[in-house]
Amino acid sequence: MRVIDQPPAAIILILNGTKHHPIFPYAAFITQTTIAIPQARESVWAWQLKPTGCPRYEYESDGRCVGNWVIAGLGNLGYRLILWPWRASSVEPAGGLCTPNCTRGYCRRRQWFEPLIMIEARGRNPPGFANMLPQINQAPVRIKKVLVLYVGGTIGMERNENHVYSPSPNKFLEKLKFNSQMHDPFLVKKYMKNIAPNQLVLPEIGDDVVLYELKEYSPLLDSSNMSSKDWIRIAEDVETNYNNYDGFVILHGTDTLAYTSSALSFMLEGIQKPVILTGSQIPIFETRSDAKDNVLASLILAGCYDIPEVCIFFANKLLRGNRTAKISSTHLNAFDSPNYHPLAEVGIDITLNKHYIMKPNGTPFKVYKKLNSNVGLLNLFPTITPCMFRALLECPSMEGLIIQSYGVGNIPSNQIELIQVIKEAVNNGTVIVNITQCAQGTVSPSYETGKALENIGVISGHDMTAEAALTKLCFVLGLPGLSYDERVMTVYDLITARALTLHHILSGILDSPTDHPLHAGCGVDVALGQHLV
Repeated sequence: MRVIDQPPAAIILILNGTKHHPIFPYAAFITQTTIAIPQARESVWAWQLKPTGCPRYEYESDGRCVGNWVIAGLGNLGYRLILWPWRASSVEPAGGLCTPNCTRGYCRRRQWFEPLIMIEARGRNPPGFANMLPQINQAPVRIKKVLVLYVGGTIGMERNENHVYSPSPNKFLEKLKFNSQMHDPFLVKKYMKNIAPNQLVLPEIGDDVVLYELKEYSPLLDSSNMSSKDWIRIAEDVETNYNNYDGFVILHGTDTLAYTSSALSFMLEGIQKPVILTGSQIPIFETRSDAKDNVLASLILAGCYDIPEVCIFFANKLLRGNRTAKISSTHLNAFDSPNYHPLAEVGIDITLNKHYIMKPNGTPFKVYKKLNSNVGLLNLFPTITPCMFRALLECPSMEGLIIQSYGVGNIPSNQIELIQVIKEAVNNGTVIVNITQCAQGTVSPSYETGKALENIGVISGHDMTAEAALTKLCFVLGLPGLSYDERVMTVYDLITARALTLHHILSGILDSPTDHPLHAGCGVDVALGQHLV
């Protein structure tokens, strides 16, 4: 660092640590920090750290200090930079030693930095560090607790004897435990002393320490094998542990992750804590994997941020759980929210888009555990015949159907028999919702072919994803004691945001959808605490 004789407005400090650094042998990183400097003109002390003795001070002709000045960049190891103006009470002779027999491992000398930039020890201390900074008071830390439900999925798979990926039980925890970014045993000794075998601690994040506990499901599930029973199990685990944790992370396979997140968003009414689902496209056991970044960011968001809703985190974006769909089987950014903004974006900084995050509306937390699985999804195609449609709708167990129609909600209206089949199903008590096949956009009765469905009692799903539409219908049809008309009105109210929560609908209290930040400009299926998407 250059010695300065004029106080700047700010200074950028960079520490290049290596494995062979005499004081910080484990500091193998580069950190850059910008710090505002007050316009003070007082001489201050700077510390020069050496492993032993007090070496002579030598300076290059341009003012650069040759010594190992350690005054920046230790944030990754749990240290915090502070500005500490300190007047010198005495001055050592230039080029001299503190005392002839100095063995304290450090010495001090006046330098012409305007304010002194010091390091506050808040994590791992090098030898003698506590004695060097006795006047610094340690800021209190907040212990944040996160429960991790490891359901299964690619994230924890390994190749078996047939060289294909399969679940690998009881290995995920150990993989995390020996990753320095996922577990810091020094913080355990410092703040917790004793933790359970399935508990881990992230390195410090500002004034927060995230203590997370891993609960591994047995057997681990490939997400392609999941059903509504598994959604209920996850919801029950959140309910059981709701008061004991600040947030929840669910590790899940990617194939049906958007279905699970949508279902949970409807089942967990009045949620006031983050519930974040994540996974990976490449297993964590592979040399190159997206797993660690997804899990780490999810833990930080779940533990340290106020995001009271069900979300999906993937590839540096936090997305609303019931507005998200899987868009790629090969790219790392496998998920997108085509009709709604990201709730947060993770880059150099974590940026929360607070305007788009759900606001708690005072509804008490409640878990709905009854889902009706007698719901189907049909994607229209040009060669479909009334006979094909009838075969699906005449299934004895069919109580609800999602139709994915063309464009803005169109069907072949020139097929009179097809329209008649759908009308008969509606008259027989099947709840039918119409959504678009397009990844982006909404259903609108602006064409004659789309208006035909509305005229026979099919409900417009507006801009819902297929995952949200199907799980919402499973949820509504699972509500006990509702007649067909009440089911239709409940679905309609949820979709059109005529009420903010299911509680409001069932008790007859209607709130204005415009009071909700999600209503403006993104369709009308956007509220109900977590019930509307």
